[in-house]
Amino acid sequence: MRLNHSMATEQAPQGWPDTVPTLIDTERGVTLRAHTEADLPGIVEQSRDPETVRWTSVPTPYAEQDATEFVFGVIATGVDTGQLMSWSVEAEIEGVRRYCGTIDLRFEVPGRMEFGLAAAPVARGRGIMAAGCRLALDWAFGPGAARTVSWLAFVGNWPSRWIAESLGFRFAGTLRGYGGQRGELVDSWIGVLRAEDPRGGVPRMPTLDLAERGLRLRPFRESDLPRIVEANSDPQTQHWMPQLPYPYEMPAAEQFLDWCREGESQQDHWTWCVTEAGSDRCLGAVTLFRLRDDAAHGELGYWTHPDARGRRLTAAAVDAVATYALGPDGPHQALTIRCARGNAGSQRVALAAGFTETGWLTGAERFRDGSRDDLLVFSRYAG
Repeated sequence: MRLNHSMATEQAPQGWPDTVPTLIDTERGVTLRAHTEADLPGIVEQSRDPETVRWTSVPTPYAEQDATEFVFGVIATGVDTGQLMSWSVEAEIEGVRRYCGTIDLRFEVPGRMEFGLAAAPVARGRGIMAAGCRLALDWAFGPGAARTVSWLAFVGNWPSRWIAESLGFRFAGTLRGYGGQRGELVDSWIGVLRAEDPRGGVPRMPTLDLAERGLRLRPFRESDLPRIVEANSDPQTQHWMPQLPYPYEMPAAEQFLDWCREGESQQDHWTWCVTEAGSDRCLGAVTLFRLRDDAAHGELGYWTHPDARGRRLTAAAVDAVATYALGPDGPHQALTIRCARGNAGSQRVALAAGFTETGWLTGAERFRDGSRDDLLVFSRYAG
């Protein structure tokens, strides 16, 4: 990657847009430059996109005049008054170089900036915005003389949080009622990156493909929510997992999805959605707990959708996760599975996945009706 700090003209800059440095990532073909009139249609398209409306404070409905005022009013004035540095992100998509989003840095106090971004729909998932953000941060900690850069996003905006974490931002907490969105106060996440912090992000949960079984283990998505509700509403699941809400409805599934994502973000646990490789239909879940255990000892948990039982699919998925976790790239040297003595199905999964029964905890499982059962302990080790 090459950082280009050249100005838009060779003459001494007099004001926006000349004072916006052009930054170039030659390897990724991404350029940060001053906004131009040619960007206005892209800004309108971006600002009318449902995801942009959901996670930002853009006016709704968004008119062409709003884009004009944003570029030639808000941005131009902010740059000229020293409150803001803002770039248009440009990259090639399908053979055409085009507007891909906006990145800005707001100057809060000397040495501290606030970082923000908005991606055009066509640019999402291509790595373009991440490359642009790295250029902006290089400028912030270099010519911008920042010592600390903060990132803010409305709670639930996981795409923004994933980009921030990949850049090295450390999640610092939730600010209640901090963000403003069209007359309402909403909760916001905050992350911080200091000049001396490493830029690398947290390790991400790998996707595991089991071609021989026609399975794929991937992160859970919003599209899985109905299947999550079905699986966790099942009477058998409810009996053996008494910690589940009852009745188990869509809000509980949404909380589960947030729990999965928060676990990955905080490096506490990874939860895979077990899917059919062809249909991508959710068949169950496998969770790997205690990712940062000092003794490299983890624990596995799992559940299966009722229509996937009896096919040994969960056993194959658990075996795949255990093999990864105990392998050279995994975080553990030993794994444990605990299940009730009466849960014969879960025991069969543990044994088929290569675990050995190593003991039990007397009366450690308490069910909804107040009855208790022993928890059997199954173990598997590296090597």
